[in-house]
Amino acid sequence: MHVVADGPFASALVPGRFRGGRPLWVSFHDHYLPCGLGRESCRDLWLSASRRLMISEELGRAYAAEFGNLDWEIVTDGIEEEEWRKPLVEKPEKIVIYFSGLLHIAYRPLFHSLALALDLLEPHWHGRITMRLRGTQKLDFLRNRSFGVEYLPPTADAAVLKSELDDATILYLPIKYSPPEFARYSLSTKMVGYLAAPGGIFYHGPRTGAAADLLGKNGASVLCDSEDPKQIKDALLSLMNSLGQVSESAKRLGHAQFDMERMRRRFWRIVG
Repeated sequence: MHVVADGPFASALVPGRFRGGRPLWVSFHDHYLPCGLGRESCRDLWLSASRRLMISEELGRAYAAEFGNLDWEIVTDGIEEEEWRKPLVEKPEKIVIYFSGLLHIAYRPLFHSLALALDLLEPHWHGRITMRLRGTQKLDFLRNRSFGVEYLPPTADAAVLKSELDDATILYLPIKYSPPEFARYSLSTKMVGYLAAPGGIFYHGPRTGAAADLLGKNGASVLCDSEDPKQIKDALLSLMNSLGQVSESAKRLGHAQFDMERMRRRFWRIVG
């Protein structure tokens, strides 16, 4: 039986009588505080599981220290063979900054500061900057900006989403500052898809944490831990000047750690 450790009812199947003797596999995607699981429920799942599938090494080490030194393994999203693209190596004629998915209220300050930075960058690009948002709400502070803004409706069409990733120059990865456990332990699954795309990843959020540490030590992103528009602008220019190198590093990281076939084999491995 496979359970995702998220929300207040995730541990409802922990008592053995409900499982009928079936082994319990538990996927831990976020720390128990931001995902509303609760410490006691998380501890019960950790101790009862026959397999503990973690989204990041940081979360695995933290839970082992807090709940007991039991075995765990990394199993998260992966990249299919047909998803890989070659890195952008030449300076593009336009900048398309792309974000798709839920835009929580905690991300609004990051998007606002990014918009101010793009206003500073726009004179260098003369009307060739577009922020493309798929499936988000409309943001009042993005009206009447110096750059273009495109809102696209939600879609579950994987081919459409992939084509948009492939068309993006900059793949925007905001990570919220609060609660701190989110950035410290969660590894954005959005990031995994970004690794295969031609453009470069722009990480915007806390400098320390699972995603920042992984991207930073592999040179797979430009990191920006600031809401100051000038510092964000400088970080964006740094990414544009090293786009091919950053994207190539992202491909190496993706192949090494997020191959989908390898993830499938790891998930379905039968334990004795």
